[in-house]
Amino acid sequence: MNAQENKKQKKLEERIVYLEKNRRFVQNALEMALSMGDFLESINGKKDVKQILQATEKRIKKIIPFEACVLYRINEEDNSDFIPAVYDPDQFESYVKNEIDFMIDEGFFTWALRERRGITISSKDNTRQFVLHVISTPSRIRGMCVGLLPAKKPVIADYSNALLSIILLNTANALENTQLYKIILNQNLILEKKVAKKTKELILAERKLSHARKMEAIGTLAGGIAHDLNNILSGLVSYPDLLLMDIPEDSPLRESILTIQKSGEKASTIVQDLLTMTRRGVAVTKV
Repeated sequence: MNAQENKKQKKLEERIVYLEKNRRFVQNALEMALSMGDFLESINGKKDVKQILQATEKRIKKIIPFEACVLYRINEEDNSDFIPAVYDPDQFESYVKNEIDFMIDEGFFTWALRERRGITISSKDNTRQFVLHVISTPSRIRGMCVGLLPAKKPVIADYSNALLSIILLNTANALENTQLYKIILNQNLILEKKVAKKTKELILAERKLSHARKMEAIGTLAGGIAHDLNNILSGLVSYPDLLLMDIPEDSPLRESILTIQKSGEKASTIVQDLLTMTRRGVAVTKV
């Protein structure tokens, strides 16, 4: 009976340990899930790609104790090359780069892009374990997360892997929003330049129109004055001829009358030029 009771006691203790681990597992999962709200708020408020990825790397380290973590982003110029944006810590940069080159050559990197979930890959010498997880929205790949698992604990819990997927999905959405923001900002700048150019052209056109209206008003006024002067000058031009018919050729008055007539003719010519200007005709005749 003692051996049987000891066996039952042992099973009971193992059951209690299992339930305790399960309770901690659920509690940790709930705590991490609840913290996602703060994470989303922090990355959605950033407009710089590197700042978003740095915040992502810090959050990943809270759920998975990677010995090294590298976040790659897609080159926005050609949308094909992966550019390392965040290395933590820096001393693993060369090692991780060599391992990534190996994974690319072996097709593991491409496999991770297709999976859209975290996959575990052994290092070149099979001594270490890497986790690769694509950073993507449902429509577009935005980058890649590469994590080096600790040598003493080369596995991660299922809930940690699930939370990693959630974090990277939200990161991809934030990166996409940042790109859309840049596109909208660029379009706004282009639109502002066009509006400024059109506004300048409109102001210039309004000034020209205002000047034309002023010139039209001046022309109308000058035309009226010219007509009145022309009526007055007609007597100075025509009456001297009548006077000269009655004055003898040797009369000293003839020279004065001719001077009056010539002055009237000059004044009449100026008036005609003024009328020509009001009708937007040829240039003024030199008198």
